[in-house]
Amino acid sequence: MFDCGVDYRPEARARGSAAQHKGARRIAPPSNVRACSTSHLATWVEQWLLPHYKRDLRTHRWDPRWWEYTEIIARLEALWQAWEYQRTDGMTGLAVFFRDYLDPAMREITSPEGPFWRLSDVQDRDLPEQWPHDPPPAGLFRAADHPAEQ
Repeated sequence: MFDCGVDYRPEARARGSAAQHKGARRIAPPSNVRACSTSHLATWVEQWLLPHYKRDLRTHRWDPRWWEYTEIIARLEALWQAWEYQRTDGMTGLAVFFRDYLDPAMREITSPEGPFWRLSDVQDRDLPEQWPHDPPPAGLFRAADHPAEQ
């Protein structure tokens, strides 16, 4: 298990990153948790992901301001966590990461129908509006702070 300094509690996500809010409380990791090799998501994207994943931008979509898209942040955080785990998983860990995590996720992220669908060759950054939704009925989902119920 890894602790990459990401507090996934809803109230922490609503406040923003701990770096933006001095004194923000983090959940203490269990004793069997190893620290991540990269300090935060942006560092991992810049230093590992982008140098290792290069595609033709005429057929794929990418926005240099990827961090403006909440879906991209969520997907890349999931990839980063998977990479941190798989990179230490013996001789085939990274092969599994590429096959099971990176390739499928990046196909979706950079697909012309994916999160950057409105980008064109001119790199138009008009973000699509959030889809409308109705709130779910109370009690439908378990609270994140009740792991015994999950």
